[in-house]
Parts: sequence; structure tokens; C-alpha cells
Amino acid sequence: MNKRKTLLAGSIAAACAVTALVTAAPAQAKVAAWDFCDPGRVCVYQHFEGNGLVWEGGTEKASLGAGNDRASSLWNRSDKSICFYIDQNYGGVRIKIAAGGWLDRIGYLNDQISSWRQC
Repeated sequence: MNKRKTLLAGSIAAACAVTALVTAAPAQAKVAAWDFCDPGRVCVYQHFEGNGLVWEGGTEKASLGAGNDRASSLWNRSDKSICFYIDQNYGGVRIKIAAGGWLDRIGYLNDQISSWRQC
């Protein structure tokens, strides 16, 4: 009887360990994707969850140039609020992200961001 309890307890512990490893991997992968943005900077990512090509700049006015209309996620690692716009030269619909904030999925404005500046 004791062997069964020991075997059962060992099986349960092994299953828990495997589950912990499987659930930890996506979280680590997400952190690695977002890590490409330096502190104090503003970053624009081509794909959801901070993946893909990144455009990085300061809080000053910036246009995305070759990255125009390709943004899917945003991170404001600065200490100022940043407004992102759908038009070059800071026009059209805007998205405001507070200092330290991020937006994982832009939603209906996906692939439409063209410029940003402090607001």
C-alpha cells in the first residue's frame, strides 16, 4: 500500500513540474520580445505582443518613415505621455499612452500609426 501512495505522489509531483515548465515558457518568450526597447525610449513593434521589427526613438517628435502604417503594438518606456497618430506630421486619430504604458494590440488602428510626439 505504501508503494502505491509513493508512486502516486511521485506521479502527481512529476505532472505538476511538467505543467509548470509548459506554462512558464510563453511568459519568458513574451518578455524577450518586449526587451528590445531601451528604458526612456518609445518603441513601435510590427507585430502583436512586442514582436517583429521595432522602431525606437525618444519623446521628441518622430515619424516612422519605412515603418509607416506597420505598427501593431506600442510601448512608452519614457517618463512622459506620448501620443501616436495615424498621419505623418501628427495628424488624424491619436492614441495616448501614459508614461511607462504599453498597448499590446492597437485594435482598429492596427497598421495605421505614422508618427508620435509628447502630449
